[in-house]
Amino acid sequence: SRPRPETDDLGAAKDQDSAENMPSQQMRMPSKIRDPIHVCLCSDDADLRPTVICIRSMVASSVTPTKIFFHFISSKSVAQRFRRLARVHLAGINVQVHYNEQLEARIRGLISFRSSSRARK
Repeated sequence: SRPRPETDDLGAAKDQDSAENMPSQQMRMPSKIRDPIHVCLCSDDADLRPTVICIRSMVASSVTPTKIFFHFISSKSVAQRFRRLARVHLAGINVQVHYNEQLEARIRGLISFRSSSRARK
C-alpha cells in the first residue's frame, strides 16, 4: 500500500500538488470540506435578527452554501416565531428548528438566581 501523504488541518495533502502549486481550475477540495457542515445556533432571545443575519452571512460567504445545515435550538415560543421568520427571510436555506419542552423544564429547574444577580428570568 502507498504511504499516506502528510496533510494539513483540513486534510489537504502537503505535497507537490498543494493549492499553491495548482492552477485554480484544477484545485480539489479536501473531502472534509465536501462533507455537509452542521451549524447549531441556540438562543432564547426574542430578538431573532442577529440569528438571521448570522445565517445569511454564512451562506453568502460560503463556497458551497447547499452543504450547510443550520439547526436552531430554542424554547417552544421562540422556535415557533423563528420557524415563521425563517420561511420568509431564510427561504431556500437548510434550516431546522428544534425545541424540547421537557428538557427545557429540567434545565430551568437546575438554574438558581441570587436576588442580587440582576439576571433575567
